[in-house]
Amino acid sequence: MKILAVDHPIVMSDIVSRLGELGHNVFTCGRDEAIRVIKDRGPVDLVFDVQTGPELNEYCASEGIGKVCWLVDWVINPHAFRRLSDTDGILLLSPFKGLIPRFAAAGYKHVHYFPPGANINRLRFGNTGEVDVVFIGDPISSAKYEYPALLADCEQMTGELNEKGRAALEEFISRLERIIEEQMKTPGDFTAPELVERDPFIRGFPLYQEYYPESFPYMLGKEATSRLRVGALEALTGHNLEIYGPPAWLDFPKLAPCYKGGVGYEHVARTLVRGKVTVNVSRVFNLAICRVMEAASVGTLLITEEREGTDGLFEPGAEIVTYKSVEEIGEHVERYLADNSGRAAITKSARARVERDYDMDKLLPGILEMAMDRRSKRQ
Repeated sequence: MKILAVDHPIVMSDIVSRLGELGHNVFTCGRDEAIRVIKDRGPVDLVFDVQTGPELNEYCASEGIGKVCWLVDWVINPHAFRRLSDTDGILLLSPFKGLIPRFAAAGYKHVHYFPPGANINRLRFGNTGEVDVVFIGDPISSAKYEYPALLADCEQMTGELNEKGRAALEEFISRLERIIEEQMKTPGDFTAPELVERDPFIRGFPLYQEYYPESFPYMLGKEATSRLRVGALEALTGHNLEIYGPPAWLDFPKLAPCYKGGVGYEHVARTLVRGKVTVNVSRVFNLAICRVMEAASVGTLLITEEREGTDGLFEPGAEIVTYKSVEEIGEHVERYLADNSGRAAITKSARARVERDYDMDKLLPGILEMAMDRRSKRQ
């Protein structure tokens, strides 16, 4: 089968590598190049992509190409796909069960849950335990970085506004801060647009209206996640902690000494294996991400959030360790660093679960079969 994988390093790496190992003719390209590459290299059977816009979807539909669209972000707006129909032959997959009702409510009947797979052939079990705790990720592009019109440039904006406008903007920012602080006190995903919607001042503010309501709670969730992630890691600096990710970690004085540089996706597993414990703080993102699956595969003890988003991927206490608060992270780290046998039992069970239920070799045939079935039903 000839397959184009529109490159997404986190989601597509294992899929692309394993499809190739299984004998399929797989090639990759950037999202902006996809249509040109298909035209240049000849027709393909399937295109794998992540949350693409309508242009590539429509091209695949018009050319009779099967399409697998991976929905990895919990805030994706179903209405962005409203130009699709059930006859377009596109298979929508998500590793997050919570997305499926959203798309069903928007009229999509063919959204399927598939857990994030692991390329067992690449992920070797065996923890070296060179350091106490490993964390891979970024400080999260918080609101002040991603939405400068809302936060980062507020001081400049207030200097340019008249007194009434400045007072309104300051009130707007103050209310955002209160919403963020309220959300940080509660466990679980930041999936509550009502926190914004119930505040008529924010709802009517022009800067809010620039971002459709599904995007705005996501922005606030990223800000809350950023604070939680930084706070959680700062509480662990008494241990031998290594942090990998972008240089933005150097902006945090307490964490800068723990920063060890960036790590490419292909090296994530060999980095995680260094830590007796791996801490995961996703919060605003879907838990079912490759980092979680890889940590569970290579022998490091995974400590992650207790929340609905776990989707039953692993059994808390037996295959992973979960926390409800930042304070519990430190307690779990202390406990399991001192309990070598307990830690080993959990990591062994986690690996066995991955091999039994999430082996990419077991998941991919079903995905390919469903994708080709959807293509054949195009009207």
